[in-house]
Amino acid sequence: MRRKNVLVALLIIFIGIATVLLAGSPEPSGVNIVPPDPSLPAEIKALSGKWVGQWNSRFPWDSVLYVENLGKQSARVIHAYGDYTTSNMSCHCTPDYLRIHNAKVTYSDGKATIEFAANYRQHMLKQTSNDVRNKMDSTSGSHGSYASFTWDMNKPDVIKGTMTTGHQHLISIVMKKVE
Repeated sequence: MRRKNVLVALLIIFIGIATVLLAGSPEPSGVNIVPPDPSLPAEIKALSGKWVGQWNSRFPWDSVLYVENLGKQSARVIHAYGDYTTSNMSCHCTPDYLRIHNAKVTYSDGKATIEFAANYRQHMLKQTSNDVRNKMDSTSGSHGSYASFTWDMNKPDVIKGTMTTGHQHLISIVMKKVE
């Protein structure tokens, strides 16, 4: 009986450790994906939903992009990310998310793109809130990260993204639509 209790305790500990180690992007509270207005171009409407993938950085990290609300030129998105450790170990950041208001939306020739600037480093260090009032201008990305996600009608179930980090490193991602 005692051996069985020890095995059960070890199993519970193992499951707890595995849960922490395998923790991906968090599920942000209040996600509200609004169906796109039917009058929007098909390319823009295709962006709506939940997209998942993993950045191709030296230490890959999970990422989820929730495209909550779309307009012809802007969107509200939530970018959730998993556990992240930099190559020089200066940042061991836990899973979190940013809600980006007014991400820029463009479209043409069967493609649509969402782009935004956000200072992930400051946010990961808990120096900023989860809400980002996005401002795309000539200085976008100079003090933070610049992200861009493009949908192509030739591959309707994926979006391809790139991010320029605050250290001017370029990383990429291919995300699949899950909702």
